[in-house]
Amino acid sequence: VIGAYNGSGCGDNDGNDTQAQFRDIRGMAFDSSGNLFVSDDAKIKKITFDISDNSASSTTFAGNGEWGFNDGEGIDAQFREPAGITIDSSDNLYVADRHNHRIRKITPSGEVSTYAGANNDGFQDGSLLSSRFRSPFGISSDSNGDMYITEIDGHRIRKIDVSESTVSTVAGSGMYGHLDSDLQSSKFKRPSGIVSTSS
Repeated sequence: VIGAYNGSGCGDNDGNDTQAQFRDIRGMAFDSSGNLFVSDDAKIKKITFDISDNSASSTTFAGNGEWGFNDGEGIDAQFREPAGITIDSSDNLYVADRHNHRIRKITPSGEVSTYAGANNDGFQDGSLLSSRFRSPFGISSDSNGDMYITEIDGHRIRKIDVSESTVSTVAGSGMYGHLDSDLQSSKFKRPSGIVSTSS
C-alpha cells in the first residue's frame, strides 16, 4: 500500500509508503521496468517498488502542481487535469491532458512536449499538431503502438496513427446520447476508460 490518509482525504506529498499523499488520481500505467506512473491532479508521479522489503516510494516526475500549460523539463511543465496514461515500447509516456485538450508526451528523462492537439478545444482530424480534441480522457495503445483516445466531452473515440502521424475519428458523431449504429453515426455519453486488445 502506498498513500496516506490525512483526514481530508487528499494531499500532495512525495515520500515512502504511507508518507506519500495523492490528490486526484485519474490514470496509471507501468513502464518496462515495473515503475508505476500516475496522473494526479496537475502532476505525473512515479512510484518505484523495492521487492526486497515490500516498500514503495512516490516522486513527482513531471508537472509543478499548478493547473496551466507549459512544455518543458520535469517540474517546469504544467498540466490541466491529466487523466489517462499509456506507455510505448521505448518507455515514453503519453498523457491525455483533459482541460488543455492535448495529448502530451513525456520522455523517460522527463521532457514534456505536446504530441497532438492544437491550442483550444474542438474537433478536427488531420496532422498531429493541427488536430483538435475536446477533453481527451482515456488513452490506450495497441500492439502497433497506435493510440485510442476517449473524449469525455466530445463524445467520440479518436485514433492516433503513430506511423502516419495523423489523428482520425474511430467512432461517434459527437452528439451526446446512446445509439448503436455505424461508426460515424453512433452516439456516446461521456466515454471515459478505454483498453486496446491485440486482435
